[in-house]
This record gives sequence, C-alpha cells and structure tokens, in this order.
Amino acid sequence: MREVNAASAAPDAASARADGEAYFGLFAEDAVFLGTAAEERWPLAEFRAYAGARFAAGDGWAYGVRARHVRVLGDVAWFDEALHSSK
Repeated sequence: MREVNAASAAPDAASARADGEAYFGLFAEDAVFLGTAAEERWPLAEFRAYAGARFAAGDGWAYGVRARHVRVLGDVAWFDEALHSSK
C-alpha cells in the first residue's frame, strides 16, 4: 500500500513544484485528465499544452488530500481522491 500512496501522491508533488517533466511523465499516452468541474475532460495533448505553459512560467498548483480510496487487484491499483485547496 505504501507504493500506491507514493504513486498517487507523485502528481500532486510534481504540480506543486511546477515540474512538468515529472508530472507528465506519470501519465499514459492515452490519458484523459479529469478536472475539478464535472465537464472537464482533457485529452493529454490538450492538457499538456495548458498545464505545460503554466509549469514553464513556474505556476503550479497544490491540493491536499482529504480522503483517498484505493482498490488493489493483483498488481494493479485504482484510486480516487477527495482534494482540497487553500484557494
């Protein structure tokens, strides 16, 4: 479970540092980023264009985890999180 928690925390840590290389290195090529609004669905190329520009300007974001739910089946884990922001 420690590996799952570390892996699920990695995107938040990279975005807080505005580290686009580390952040996008965590995504599969066919990933879809789900935003904070229900209608926000970003194919990776579109999200990389948006967030990559923010990261290049040193403008990342940080969210804290309120709750994380993990399900493990064999060597695959799924998780969802409830996050919060100070903004």
